[in-house]
Amino acid sequence: QGLRVIRNSDEAIVWNGDGYYSAEFLWSNDSKYVAVYREARIYGECFVVAADTGKVIELPDMGTVSAQLDVASQPATNRPDPYFKAMEWVDDTTIHVNYHWISQEGKKEVSGTYEYDIINGDIVSNTSKISDSPG
Repeated sequence: QGLRVIRNSDEAIVWNGDGYYSAEFLWSNDSKYVAVYREARIYGECFVVAADTGKVIELPDMGTVSAQLDVASQPATNRPDPYFKAMEWVDDTTIHVNYHWISQEGKKEVSGTYEYDIINGDIVSNTSKISDSPG
């Protein structure tokens, strides 16, 4: 199966993609953008789709976010199991994303949150912590 963003005014499909284990859509307050979250067995990803054009706006991923963190917070090379999930729109163009992955040690989990301005392409804030891996 697949995922789609359909414009209500003319029922045109403005974006479509592969289906995943689970998916969620989070609309901006002005309905100009929708954050798409797709989750598979060992990862979750999110990105933003412009509702009028279908243009995909990539959000910072594990490589970009981990580059801002210390050595202990770097992802495991074998199976970091990264999850990035859009949680809320701070305003019409800034999105709040939660993330977590397994660190290099394999026994710790890095979790955090960032806010990203989709127009300027800037991470506005990024906070993280390291804790014992659940399980």
